Amino acid sequence: MKIITYSLFKFVLIPIILMIATQGILAKSNLKTIYAQLKSNPDQKDEMAKKIISEINHSDIIYTVEMIQERMKSEESHIIYAIDEINIYGLLINKNEFEIYTCETNIIRAATTAINKKNVLFRTESYNNSIQEFNFQSKIIYDNLIAPIKEKLATQLIIYPTEFLSVIPWDALTPSPADSKMPYFMIFDYEITLKFKLESISRNQPANDNISILSISPTYHGEMYLENQKEQAQIVKGFPHTIVHGNITLNKLITKLSNNESQLIHFSSHAELDSINYNNSGIVLSNTNERLTIETIAMLNINPKMIFLNACNSASTTKQNNFSKSICAAFLKAGANTCIGTLWSIDDSVASKIAVEFYKEIKKGKRTSEAMRWAKLNYLENVVLRSEKHPYHWASFQVYGLNEQLINSHDAKFKNIYSIVFSLLTTVSMLSYYFGYKVKKLALHNNWI
Repeated sequence: MKIITYSLFKFVLIPIILMIATQGILAKSNLKTIYAQLKSNPDQKDEMAKKIISEINHSDIIYTVEMIQERMKSEESHIIYAIDEINIYGLLINKNEFEIYTCETNIIRAATTAINKKNVLFRTESYNNSIQEFNFQSKIIYDNLIAPIKEKLATQLIIYPTEFLSVIPWDALTPSPADSKMPYFMIFDYEITLKFKLESISRNQPANDNISILSISPTYHGEMYLENQKEQAQIVKGFPHTIVHGNITLNKLITKLSNNESQLIHFSSHAELDSINYNNSGIVLSNTNERLTIETIAMLNINPKMIFLNACNSASTTKQNNFSKSICAAFLKAGANTCIGTLWSIDDSVASKIAVEFYKEIKKGKRTSEAMRWAKLNYLENVVLRSEKHPYHWASFQVYGLNEQLINSHDAKFKNIYSIVFSLLTTVSMLSYYFGYKVKKLALHNNWI
């Protein structure tokens, strides 16, 4: 029996393990090999592009640059990244052209790690985290990943990051020198969406006028207290809605999500990451011992157009900075078209302001990434203190999945016009009543009538 077991291990299991390991190494080394060939032979460009695309392709369909160009919009630029131990390979795809470029992996890894460490410390040591330190690392990433293709970028960027690139705050990358008092961030020029699979390129569904929202805000006590009812009231305003508030148990929440028919789901809550087992990371419920974990989310069967996780670290992870292990990614896998999440812990009042502004823009007929961009710009325009403009406050929110228009812009404009006309008529009516009363009083006083 021992001889059979040993033989099975030696001649069957070991070769299989070695084959799998070798395939992984070859997959990575192929990038390097093909790129080296590309330098001397431009005809390898198509082959290199296919290889980069294959790194993020999770379907049986073999995607090519031409297939992506056929499905994309002219105002979009798609940027796909692949990584090996030495280089990051970027593939820029525009409607009528594509380009391949590269930079060193370690440079970007170090800068990304530094940015996230700074943002973790900012909440407790804001006095020791100047915007110049953030800018220095942000510019390194910008100079390597964006600057080489800047002149060819459209205004809507669809970025396919991989591994640690998924935790870069893309909106806050800057070409400005580190000592700039107010740097010029990417958000000023671009509307950015992050995607992790090619299958979703053509999943966009038509916008409609019957959007409803399920708003979930557990009650917390003591140190966990969160002023989320005010946010909830402002967010659901103007939407047909269902509100879930108070003492929310796990069973109650699962039932609500499973039976949900709303196209939008909004969480105003706490989230926690489990450093030992990422599957236990999740949304913290009223009883802080209960969580809606990544493992539980994966078993849900839901199909909302969008989920907004207004909770700290909802797009972050302790698992090698890999977005695919985050709470936000779990909701996308469960069936959501789009998920908005946060990369780090931020101030609750700022998070609430940005969320409320986001929904105002959605109601105007803007796309999800477009609405998030305007919500952030509105925040930057209205804060007074320079320290409040630090990316720590606003750059944590990122849009993952589809960049969809949720409400028809025609209907939204019509509603806005109707609202303005109604307000004007109401004002005219009140003024007429007021001045009519004054004239009548004056007439009676002078015996004119």
